[in-house]
Amino acid sequence: RWLAPECIQEDEYTTKSDIFAYGVLVWELFTQATKLPFEDLTNEEFLRKNQNYEIDWECAANTPEDLQEILEL
Repeated sequence: RWLAPECIQEDEYTTKSDIFAYGVLVWELFTQATKLPFEDLTNEEFLRKNQNYEIDWECAANTPEDLQEILEL
């Protein structure tokens, strides 16, 4: 749940996948790590959606607006 789609699909790790992981870290900081990313999905559902690029990350409500803009790039 913390890996970029290309890491799961192609076992490819790049600067882009590192940036993705950083975004997940920021998400966890602002949710205070109280829940898993997409905890409403089973692992199988998550993998399928991830492979089809159907995962939409939403910033936590308390994420500063400036940081939200950066994360959405």
